[in-house]
Amino acid sequence: MPKLFDKYQYLTPLSVTSKESVLLSDSINLKRKAVRKAAQRFEFVITVKGGKDDSLNSDLMAHYMKYSLDLPFYIDVPQHLYTEKSILGSNISVSNSQNRGVSALAISSNFPFNIPAGRFITFEGSDKLYSVTEAVEGEYSSGSYIGTLNISPPLQTTISAATKVEIEDVKALVFNEVDNAVFNYSGGIVQEASLKFVENV
Repeated sequence: MPKLFDKYQYLTPLSVTSKESVLLSDSINLKRKAVRKAAQRFEFVITVKGGKDDSLNSDLMAHYMKYSLDLPFYIDVPQHLYTEKSILGSNISVSNSQNRGVSALAISSNFPFNIPAGRFITFEGSDKLYSVTEAVEGEYSSGSYIGTLNISPPLQTTISAATKVEIEDVKALVFNEVDNAVFNYSGGIVQEASLKFVENV
């Protein structure tokens, strides 16, 4: 279960938003043209809850003093509900080197695997976060299990063959958002905080 500062469990309300640079235009006959500018980031709103016997207030103050708005830090990625239930596999890797802009990657493993749609992943050696757009289950072939991993956004950097696909305990490198937090107090104690973060891209 994801936690903030390894202490405070994520609660609802919780949201994940994908921000993309897309130029839209409508012609006179109302045909729409969309041009993606190959830029994308995820934004998060995460709610955590404390109480009078914990240190949520001081933990948040120390966090803001340390990172402010200009230093990135890691948080547990809030995964979509139920994607944990069907996730299987370990040591899944990219089969071939892939260039920037690719959104369908051949993957393989020595063990059976299943990655559900909506799961957030990263690739070994990169902090960029991707969403799996179609469920993929490894099919046995010639001594290993293979499949095609469809992701969004398309790859933002080139990755090498045998790069590991990180599907569990995924971390996001983020900044604090300017309008970062909404606090709910009770008896002068922070009982609940809704925090905003933007992915470092």
